[in-house]
Amino acid sequence: MKRSTDLDVEEELLKLKRRGVEIDKSELVDFLMAVWVKWQQGENIDLLIGEFTPRRNSRIRLTPG
Repeated sequence: MKRSTDLDVEEELLKLKRRGVEIDKSELVDFLMAVWVKWQQGENIDLLIGEFTPRRNSRIRLTPG
């Protein structure tokens, strides 16, 4: 991962933490990779991405599918 991307991700995760949303980088990567696999398999990832909405909730659901 590019250093600048890594720093941006850390910054965004810190913002979430300050809002009470606990998620670490490995959980985020796992979720994104699982969604990518489902997309490759032809599933509608808009629905899966919609479950991952920290802007709407103080908690995030990290279970694609």
